[in-house]
Amino acid sequence: MTYRLIEHRSIESWRRDAAAWNDLWRRSDVALPLAAFEPLELWYRHFAAEAPPRILAVADGSRYVAGLPLYGSRLRGWLPVGRLPVSPWSLGGNLLLDPQADWREALGVLVREGLANSAWPWLWLEPIESDSPRWLALVEVLNEAGISSELIDLTTIDETLLPESWEAYLASRSRNHRRNIRRRWRSFAAEGGRLIVHRQPAVDALRGILRRGFEVETRCWKHRRGSTVLETPGMFDFYCAQARVLAERDQLLLALLELNGRPIAFQYGFLAKGCYSLMKIAYDEAYAKLSPGQLLMGQMIHWLEEHEPELKRLDFLGPSSEATRSWRTGSYRVARLVAAPGRVVGRSLLASYRVVRPVVRRLRAARSRHASARAVDPTPVDPASKDAAAPVVSAEGSDEQHTTLHHA
Repeated sequence: MTYRLIEHRSIESWRRDAAAWNDLWRRSDVALPLAAFEPLELWYRHFAAEAPPRILAVADGSRYVAGLPLYGSRLRGWLPVGRLPVSPWSLGGNLLLDPQADWREALGVLVREGLANSAWPWLWLEPIESDSPRWLALVEVLNEAGISSELIDLTTIDETLLPESWEAYLASRSRNHRRNIRRRWRSFAAEGGRLIVHRQPAVDALRGILRRGFEVETRCWKHRRGSTVLETPGMFDFYCAQARVLAERDQLLLALLELNGRPIAFQYGFLAKGCYSLMKIAYDEAYAKLSPGQLLMGQMIHWLEEHEPELKRLDFLGPSSEATRSWRTGSYRVARLVAAPGRVVGRSLLASYRVVRPVVRRLRAARSRHASARAVDPTPVDPASKDAAAPVVSAEGSDEQHTTLHHA
């Protein structure tokens, strides 16, 4: 076999190979549909319109066997780095590999002819699955090529293997959790509460459904932080466009928990390759005593078991929390991969980073402990109130205002 590198320096060039890219995504083990061409194109145009894209692919004839989408950014506002197309608002790019390809050869071409010739002193790739064979294979090939790299652990992501039987799944949960879910749902339903699931929403109805859902965000803690979709310029239009792309691919799932016609909890998620990826969660703080986020989570797991029997896994996408731990059956770790293809300059900077980073982490941890000891928040909290909505993108060294979010 003869593998060759294909490099796209513009979205227009990449679009000509969109079918080949999507075929690679379908063959890869990446379940998140945001790694396909159309959602990625939308991400680039919204979040990195002025940044130089660099999409690397390895082809065997006309068939893609590897792909890595990147874009140029600046760390701390000065150090040029190559990043994955991921932001606090939306996940995106990933390393795609054909499971039938010769990974070592394909990644060798990607590294030697692509990444090693990068103008960026550093690659700053996050979040990636720490134990993913494809990412570990890339790290190994980087090291063999003499490119210094460092894997930095970030956080744990919870996941749930979806049950064949809802009752069997509940039986695996704690006695207290089972009792609370059943009791609260009976009470909620008796008061006029109901679950509404939009499995195949009509495209012309999407804006209205999404507005009702994202209005719930304006009634939770995210409003106080100024991080809601409706209150951030351009974000609602982005999500409407993203939802349209995914709905056209039959990969969108929207769910609302209503009480007497008022939405009090919302989920925005994706269905692909046997996985429900839960991108955003919101709940109305005025109803925190009902635990609407937990009620919606339980009802959705039940609904998926009944209506989507081919689904096998729920990926919470966000960092592990009290809200997700009560539902999880497993978890995985995500990390940051820092690599220095910039040779002398990049290696020197990476060596300094290895020395300085532990010191900075200790200082930040001490500052965080001090702030936590002084902070008091009297707001009632639903254990499911944390936003499972985003990538683990660290604020460390970022030139953007990142929050702590996930994807791999």
